[in-house]
Amino acid sequence: MTTQDAGVAVIRPVGDIVAASVPDLRTEMRGSIAAGARRVTIDLTRVEMIDSVGLGLLIAAHNSLTRVGGELSVINASKEILDLFVAMRMHQHFSVRGAGAASGGAVSGAVQPNTVPPGAAAPGAVGLNQAGSNQMGSNHAERA
Repeated sequence: MTTQDAGVAVIRPVGDIVAASVPDLRTEMRGSIAAGARRVTIDLTRVEMIDSVGLGLLIAAHNSLTRVGGELSVINASKEILDLFVAMRMHQHFSVRGAGAASGGAVSGAVQPNTVPPGAAAPGAVGLNQAGSNQMGSNHAERA
């Protein structure tokens, strides 16, 4: 389900964002961007799991929006999904807020109750940098 108004779209997926559901969600996201949305928010209230294909979709959406001067944000992520985003350092690319997070009020440099602003470093997290290489210097790059 998508709500769109004045260049802002809120997309509320129902069910997990996994390989089987990504094509429909991709179509919905592309439609919002094509209709002029430059700020797209993904509300994960009804999502319990995101697999690597779902992570790839979010990265692709972020890249598409960045190219047109827009931005992606994720809200109402469960603790497990929030932990995944931090581990994969996705919060360094777009705003990620957990379920029950207060609106606004970004924190910097640390993960606080369910809120991670873009660019914040998560201590000890290992994941992708913007170039797609592993931050730990391994020969094996993680792929989303």
